[in-house]
Amino acid sequence: DLRQKIVKEAMRAGYRPNKAAQIMGQGRFDTATFLNSTNLERSNLFHEILVGMVKGLAAAHCHLHFAQLTDAELNGETALPFFFREWNSDGFIINYTHEIPKTFQEEVDKCRIPHVWFNNKRPYDSVYPRDRLATQTATEECLTRGHRRIVYVGNPTSTHYSASERLRGYRRAMEKAGQKPREFDWECGTQPEKLLEAFKSL
Repeated sequence: DLRQKIVKEAMRAGYRPNKAAQIMGQGRFDTATFLNSTNLERSNLFHEILVGMVKGLAAAHCHLHFAQLTDAELNGETALPFFFREWNSDGFIINYTHEIPKTFQEEVDKCRIPHVWFNNKRPYDSVYPRDRLATQTATEECLTRGHRRIVYVGNPTSTHYSASERLRGYRRAMEKAGQKPREFDWECGTQPEKLLEAFKSL
């Protein structure tokens, strides 16, 4: 009863809890740092994913700290940013999908802060879409609806693991249905009329 009276009076007086004091008492920040690269090719991020992380953390009464690294910082060519040098969050969500320099991976391990790799297929501490199952399911749905000339359009320059995984899912569904896989490499900058001609030839 006394605690409730104190809380009620504190709210009436406009008091807000002091986070610095809570950190000293609890030993945690209730904050996760989301690491992104300034190079969008390494850190693709959809708005819905960011909103989902914010909502998930908010449900646990936690905050999201957003940070970015340049290529120079990523490769260890310049001083590491402050969030590596000092402890100011409970863990990292690392949004580096591919072509990750060894120097950066070593620094992450050296910090000994809990971390999860996002959209990066690793044997542990990582979350990523089930790309192969996704394209297999999508292809099977097209087949169920009676379609047979189903073309897989991919990016031949992509080095991300999902490129090969999605293609494998498509091939598996087509071969399982006894259909011939039809694949098309869509290179960036290709004119729409050329794409149309290519599709017609498949």
